[in-house]
Order: sequence, then C-alpha cells, then structure tokens
Amino acid sequence: MGSGNSEKVKDVIEIFEDEINVNVSGIVDGYTYEYIRENLWPKENESFIVSKIKDNKDIMLSGEKAKQLVSLKIQELEDSGIHNILIFCTGHFEKVKTKGCIIIPENIIYGLLLGLGISGVGIIVPEEEQISDSLKQYSDFNPIIRAASPYKDMDNISKVAEEFREENVELIITDCMGFTEEMGEIAKKASGKNVIVPRVFLPTIMRSLIK
Repeated sequence: MGSGNSEKVKDVIEIFEDEINVNVSGIVDGYTYEYIRENLWPKENESFIVSKIKDNKDIMLSGEKAKQLVSLKIQELEDSGIHNILIFCTGHFEKVKTKGCIIIPENIIYGLLLGLGISGVGIIVPEEEQISDSLKQYSDFNPIIRAASPYKDMDNISKVAEEFREENVELIITDCMGFTEEMGEIAKKASGKNVIVPRVFLPTIMRSLIK
C-alpha cells in the first residue's frame, strides 16, 4: 500500500509460491517523505491509514487521498496487463471494475465476521486516532478496539492484546496489513483468543481464486 518494496512483503509473496508471479506496487512509490508530509498527510480529524516507506519511515495518508491513489494505481496496473489485484490495506476503498479479480480486504473481513456469526470482535488498529473510524467500520459486531502499531516494538502488541483476555470478544482482528503472522501469534498468546491476521489469510484467498 505504501512503498512497493518486495522485501517488506517477502512473507506474503511466499504464500503465492512459485506458481504465481507477484508484482508489488506501492501507491506512493517515487514520492519523497517530504512530499507525502506536505501533500498526502491527513488533516485534523480526517480518516487516515498508516504505512511505512523506504528508510523505514512511518507515514500517514489521508483516507481520501489514498482512495484516489489506489484508483490511479489500479488503472496503471490494468494498462500494464495486470488484472488480479489485492489492495494491501484494510481501510475503506470503493469497488473498482477490473478485468480480473480484485480483493478489497474490508469487504472480505466483514463477510467473514458475518459468516461466522460473530457478535463480539476485538480489533487492534495501529493508532489511537483510528479507533473512532474503526468503531463505525465494525459497528455490526459490537467491537472493542485497542491501538498498537505493527511498526513499533512487539511488547506493545502483547500488552495491548492482553487487555482483551477478560473482554467479551469471540476473536481478534489485527486491522492493518502491517501486522505479521508472528505478531498474530503474540496477540493470540497474550489474549487467549483466536486471532485473524489479514496479511496471511487474504493472500491465501487470492491465491486460491487465481491459481
């Protein structure tokens, strides 16, 4: 979603195995941190997503600007002959027509929770400021939401996940593609709850659809 550095998603590429060629393309590829900070950063009280770019710098992107950039990127990929696309972000994005398969994580996650009949879900988002938007996003499932960034230390994830141990939630979702399988295991151990890691199960769904 942020930078298209394939090394950062090596674990994800491995899910597709050698049978499927994976193109990693970031919506802010070619932009400097200074440009992003000046032109794409969220304004006060605006919805946003978080990511990381080269030089290991954390960034925030305005939700609306991110939507625009995703639409442009999808068109660019389509024009280059790539039609099966996984949007690598769990934020809100509109459905875009493509010649192939496009996965919008938010829609898949919602369908999964609905299909499982979940009546209480725990959500871990990267930043405190994202909690209000996530409360709306998952309102049908009586969400309890905590913040712990996947781009900082693991201890913080463990500490926050432990807060769910006594909460009335049936499972936890790490609501950012930055959360790895390892982080999911840490959250599961600390919380005593089952944990869904979109970074793992969404590429698996994509692979099964296009294999």
